[in-house]
Amino acid sequence: LWDQLHALARHLEPSYQALHAYVLQAPVIGADETTWRLLEKGSKSWYAWAAVREDAVIYRIAGSRSADAAEALLRDYQGVVMCDGYGAYASLEERRKAWAALQGGASFTLAHCWAHLRRKLIDAEKPYPQVKIALEWIGELYRVERTVRESAPADLHRELAGARQQISRGIVDQLRDWLLHTPALSESLLGKAIHYADGLWPGL
Repeated sequence: LWDQLHALARHLEPSYQALHAYVLQAPVIGADETTWRLLEKGSKSWYAWAAVREDAVIYRIAGSRSADAAEALLRDYQGVVMCDGYGAYASLEERRKAWAALQGGASFTLAHCWAHLRRKLIDAEKPYPQVKIALEWIGELYRVERTVRESAPADLHRELAGARQQISRGIVDQLRDWLLHTPALSESLLGKAIHYADGLWPGL
């Protein structure tokens, strides 16, 4: 069975590489990684890395969660990478920007995921009911996106950009002000959520 899989992989390699290149042509992609367990007893875990666009996804199995592994996934990508707060992406972005400053060219831009911040705030909501307003603001950001998409405008990207500037920007400013002025102990669930948001704010 292994021999047959190996032979099939050799035939599929050009398609795999073409799919990888296709995903990286999109102006915005998502990136993520998760544990990939090996069968040997006591062996360390590897990781399944993924890059996705609206109609395709590419996976890579790697032995680490390092910036080098992220670079093998993203290659010379220069668009927007939507991801969580895992540090390998930020490290790679800094490396690329430094290289671009020296050699010319461009790097990619990180955009962080509101769903991850929302999850942190939900964890804090029960002991800190004041979190409800922040969750409502994030929900409103999602409603703005959904409303524009459901109206099926002829120029979706222009309409989304307009709604984000005219409506979402004000919501984000309110949320930022709340995060900056809400007191919380650093080790509390609320404090951790605020710290998480602060660390990812440029991408949010």
